[in-house]
Amino acid sequence: MSRSKTPDPENAAARARCLAALNMEEIEGNPLTAEEVAMFEMFEREGWTLEKRRVTIDDYVAVARGARAVAVADMPDELGALPDKGLEEHFRGR
Repeated sequence: MSRSKTPDPENAAARARCLAALNMEEIEGNPLTAEEVAMFEMFEREGWTLEKRRVTIDDYVAVARGARAVAVADMPDELGALPDKGLEEHFRGR
């Protein structure tokens, strides 16, 4: 016997807000990657708390920013130097 699940109005509202946010990011020229969309879908599917979501997103952003810093620091020397010599010395060659 299959049981139909009654939609939770709170979850439906959260889903609608998430879809609206995704659309706004796309309109503003900053569409989410497939990985980011999957992360938000997982939050919804698994019912994560807002605090747990926030911590996970903060960690994701920190890693993404670090990856970009390293990528910029590994530019060939002929393309120029980083504006902050300390950053350049810290990241160059990593």
